[in-house]
Amino acid sequence: MNIFYFLGDSITLGVNVAPQDSFANKIYTGILQKFPQKFSLPPTTLYNLGVRKNTTKNIFERFEKEFQDRNFPNSQAYFILMCGVVDMVMPENTTLLSIDESKDYFKKLLLSAQKKGNIFVSSPSPVVNEAHKERIAKLVTEQEQICSDLHIPYFNIFDELNNNEFLQDLKDGIHPNQIGNMFIAEKILNHINNFLL
Repeated sequence: MNIFYFLGDSITLGVNVAPQDSFANKIYTGILQKFPQKFSLPPTTLYNLGVRKNTTKNIFERFEKEFQDRNFPNSQAYFILMCGVVDMVMPENTTLLSIDESKDYFKKLLLSAQKKGNIFVSSPSPVVNEAHKERIAKLVTEQEQICSDLHIPYFNIFDELNNNEFLQDLKDGIHPNQIGNMFIAEKILNHINNFLL
């Protein structure tokens, strides 16, 4: 059995869109279509473990239990992670985690997941607020280096989506709408092949 675990915050969860329109569901559907022999239904399974307002620390702290509650013996786990926006984006130019705290929990999360299955990491997506976006960009650089050190594939979707076409559809300045989720899914699907083989 192959099990896909999408880990992240409200952007992964798909806040403001129907469940079938979240980028996690669109990636999962795309994987099933691209690799029907390897990932067939049944028994391939998807768990969208995006949670609103979750920092990288929150995701790390719940990861072990989330995995143990859903794991099956002899199953192959595939973890797709996007985190960091909640760490860096808060009202009045404050943050929930510093960049150093965020990257420390990010590394701990990767080391834990690495023991359990294959990992693919996407950078956090851009937001409208320039100060918040600048912090996210700095975090992306740190995440990318950690993934390189651990030999984990990392896709910088922040740079790919930091344009008016994506940003103008963020009605609350943070969460992508249906079109934005489609953009995220399409770009990740174009970079995920080696992770799945």
